[in-house]
Amino acid sequence: MAVITAHACPHSEIGAGENGGMSVYVREMAAGPQGPISKDAFFYHLPEFYRGVAQWARDDGTEFRLIHSHYWLSGWAGRRLSQLWGVPWAHMAHTLARVKDRDRPAGAAPEADQRVAVELEIVRSTNRMMAPTNQEVEDLVFLYGADRSCISVVPPGVDTDLFTPTDGADLRRRLGITDAEKVILFIGRLERLKGVEILLHSLAAVLEARTERDVRLVVLGAPGYYSMADVCAVPSYSESFGLVALEAEACGTPVVASRIGGLRQLVLDGITGITVPSHEPMAWAESLRRVIDDPDAAAVMGPAARRLARSYSWAASADLLLQAYEETEVNYRRAAQAVLG
Repeated sequence: MAVITAHACPHSEIGAGENGGMSVYVREMAAGPQGPISKDAFFYHLPEFYRGVAQWARDDGTEFRLIHSHYWLSGWAGRRLSQLWGVPWAHMAHTLARVKDRDRPAGAAPEADQRVAVELEIVRSTNRMMAPTNQEVEDLVFLYGADRSCISVVPPGVDTDLFTPTDGADLRRRLGITDAEKVILFIGRLERLKGVEILLHSLAAVLEARTERDVRLVVLGAPGYYSMADVCAVPSYSESFGLVALEAEACGTPVVASRIGGLRQLVLDGITGITVPSHEPMAWAESLRRVIDDPDAAAVMGPAARRLARSYSWAASADLLLQAYEETEVNYRRAAQAVLG
């Protein structure tokens, strides 16, 4: 099976924009001239990428039985490699341009026109779409005209041995946070779509109503600090899934999240945390106070969050993925028979 994961430039700053762990791996393993390429500019290098993959497969003598592409840039190449090799092709979008444009906040740049065009081409051509949540199924159907019967729901998982409740006291000490302080944790990139500015404004409202400055907002770009927090905040404007929320829940940390996208499925309102129906700072301040000022409620939400996270194992995701691959092959054979008569 060929897994195509063209996404972002590995030579751009790690932690900025779309660059993360995958970029670190590619950067360390790659050879040749180095230089940053913007995501939009990367689109124009896809023909070269496609030809390089095809040439490598020929030189290596590798024959693939199925292609699974991730993200729209990979889908452009995945479609053409599927036609070249004559094999089934499955695709997972991870994010969708029309969803991001629908939900984007004021001041955020719209998605490129070529992305929408490529995503429409992918939806029309792929043998199977994979979506992480039922919400994305609806988005694919109503915004892209996808055939509902050709979509599989395959949610990501979480390693509950790695992300597990621990004593956060040592982490607090290392960051200079006292035991008496309430910690609101934000994990994610500093980009407009992630909504961290909402937390800055809501924190001001929370502190204004208190006699002591005993609440701290901690903003980090990498996971691993969930257990030190009283609440994990996910104020995103758009999330196809919301892995940060699931990791926090696996650590037994209540989550306050935007009531959008996959977060609706991951955060059970009033049970594992609170979902906020708007991005107004005052609404967020009230929701955060409901967790940090009610230890009894938080004590119930934490274990409930851990139980929910356990239902999202990577083993279960793998089983669903294998089933989706079988359905991809069935759809491919059906399409081939329709063409050949």
